[in-house]
Amino acid sequence: MPPVLASASIHTAEVFTTLVSGVSHLKFGNVDKKIFRSLIIPGVIGGCLGAYVLSSAPVSYMKIVVNVYLLMIGVVIIVKAVKFAFSSKPSFKGVSLLGGVGGSLDAVGGGGWGPIVTSTLIARNHDPKLAIGSVNLAEFL
Repeated sequence: MPPVLASASIHTAEVFTTLVSGVSHLKFGNVDKKIFRSLIIPGVIGGCLGAYVLSSAPVSYMKIVVNVYLLMIGVVIIVKAVKFAFSSKPSFKGVSLLGGVGGSLDAVGGGGWGPIVTSTLIARNHDPKLAIGSVNLAEFL
């Protein structure tokens, strides 16, 4: 299946699942409005740019970039969990940039917004419950 068709199919299905997930997280108080607002516009712009790149350029190298990034973030999260570092203050620096990059990589790779953005926020000491809820609601948009 061509990457453009795969991405379009995945994102069409995600419209419905992210709506239900986002509304559910909002209802149960799992959304940090500051994170949510910081992710929306850059995420949409990044998603549009990623879709453009996907439809006009070869993107086979993006799988490697995304996998290496996720591996590094996974290691950071595990190290922080072992050291009980979640008690320090969360960093909001670069959350908008993260939204743009996450949106772009999600569109180019056919998915990845949740793992990229959520894991990065958790690695930056955000409450996992709020990071997941905020990212899920922002993904709908």
